[in-house]
Amino acid sequence: MKMLPVFISLLMVLFSCSSSNEKSHTQVKHSPKVINGVTFFDGSQRRLATDLEYQVIKPGSSKKPSKYNTVVVHYKGMFENGQVFDSSYERGETIEFPLMRVIEGWREGIQFIGEGGKIHLKIPPKLGYGDRSAGSVPPNSTLYFVVELFEVK
Repeated sequence: MKMLPVFISLLMVLFSCSSSNEKSHTQVKHSPKVINGVTFFDGSQRRLATDLEYQVIKPGSSKKPSKYNTVVVHYKGMFENGQVFDSSYERGETIEFPLMRVIEGWREGIQFIGEGGKIHLKIPPKLGYGDRSAGSVPPNSTLYFVVELFEVK
């Protein structure tokens, strides 16, 4: 009988953890932003509780990655001022990598599209590189990405 309150507390913790895994989406309304010739956010974008903003341009197939998959993608990463800091398009070839080795914003965002899909991401610093620099990315940078998902492995 003394174990019942402990058991109920444990169930409440487990239930709250499982429901926090479900992503809360909020419709975001602001003017479209053109960055380096790419129009981001026409009013149909969503914002997660983590502050990641995304807009599915093309949903792709039903084969969607989880954070444990490896993906083959084309992408372009930009700052708000339009400067491109990384682009597989410019290198002329797709890239393959495990999602567990990329920034959290990528991991969260790419799960909303399937193979053949395309998404725009606005990644706040806390889901990017945070207060550290990475290559040409300065600390506390908001990052914009165009991502096309070709394959989920």
